Amino acid sequence: MSDKEPSQNSDSHQHQTTGSGHDSEGSHGKQNKYKNINDFLRKRVRGAAEFSDFVWHRSSVIFKFCLCIGFLESVIIGLTYAESSVFSEVFNFVRMKKARPQLHLLEVSYGVKIDQVGFGFKGQSRNPIHRELLEARAAGNWTRVIELTPDSKSLLQGETERRRIEYATLLDPNGVILVNANANRTGQIWDPAGLVTISRAHFDLGQIKATEILPFTDFRREVGRHDLRNPGEGD
Repeated sequence: MSDKEPSQNSDSHQHQTTGSGHDSEGSHGKQNKYKNINDFLRKRVRGAAEFSDFVWHRSSVIFKFCLCIGFLESVIIGLTYAESSVFSEVFNFVRMKKARPQLHLLEVSYGVKIDQVGFGFKGQSRNPIHRELLEARAAGNWTRVIELTPDSKSLLQGETERRRIEYATLLDPNGVILVNANANRTGQIWDPAGLVTISRAHFDLGQIKATEILPFTDFRREVGRHDLRNPGEGD
């Protein structure tokens, strides 16, 4: 009795070991169903191809025709979109290539224009009529102010016509308009973009050149309604 029992126990142990070995081999085989990513894609794509081939052969002629037409339309739409995108890129490139020299020329012309205007107003600031008008205004000599105002206005109007500009204005030290070239704005405070304030605070800077955009309401007050209906040739 004692001799048989150990042998039976050893047999059962061997069977259990063998069974567990088969299970591990089965799970390992499932994990290694695909050798690598290429094998996975090949088997999956082959399955998809077989399925599509099955559907294609079981489909009607009308379905196949509609499918082909849809595919061709998709290709045409894609090619059209690609062509329009390429054309837009080329058109923008050519347009920008042509615009750069024109913008450079415009920048140079604008710089020359600003220099001419600055030169003209530097001469206006030295004009004895404007100087005498400012002195009479500071002294409160209103009779002399009234006498000199038409001559000063005529000089400013000539500057706007000669330089083809819209503004030519004579201010007192407080930024109040004494004379301007267009509609009468005498007595109004005028400080476009704070340039008058900067000029008063930094008088040693001399002439200040700046590029600013003025509101249209100020331009309308300057030129008046008649000139708005009949615009001139100012730049």
